[in-house]
Amino acid sequence: ALSSALALDQRFASAHAAQGYVHAYLGDMPSSRIALQRALSPQDRMTDRERLQLKANWAMFFESPGAGFRAWKALADIYPG
Repeated sequence: ALSSALALDQRFASAHAAQGYVHAYLGDMPSSRIALQRALSPQDRMTDRERLQLKANWAMFFESPGAGFRAWKALADIYPG
């Protein structure tokens, strides 16, 4: 389904992000990095919440656990519950 969505719209940031999350959870971090980088490019087509979630996951996957925790904490402060 994600491949079909991306075939229709290469700038579908949420589909790239979802693809990146799937790759990360399967342990394929190089493919995850590529997909998440693609998701970060057209940020104008994401909601503020989606953008913050993407950046929090990026921090968790590719920076450090502490950076990921801080990003998720900031997101939870803005969008509690």
